[in-house]
Amino acid sequence: MARELVHVQLGRNGEAVGEPYTTAVDRNDPTDVRGLFRDALTHARVDGDGNGYEIQVSRPEGERLFVYSAKN
Repeated sequence: MARELVHVQLGRNGEAVGEPYTTAVDRNDPTDVRGLFRDALTHARVDGDGNGYEIQVSRPEGERLFVYSAKN
């Protein structure tokens, strides 16, 4: 599948962390999705491995595509 533009919001315990942003991802490529998670942590200036954080990924028009959580 081709990369598509998505909105990304990092969160923890149901609360938004940092500002949402737009980027491109191939959601069928696990490496690309993990990279998206790392990018979200960097974008929000979060130190560490991201345990307890998740990203919510949606299309620009608002349709939620997936949620990716760090493994505890």
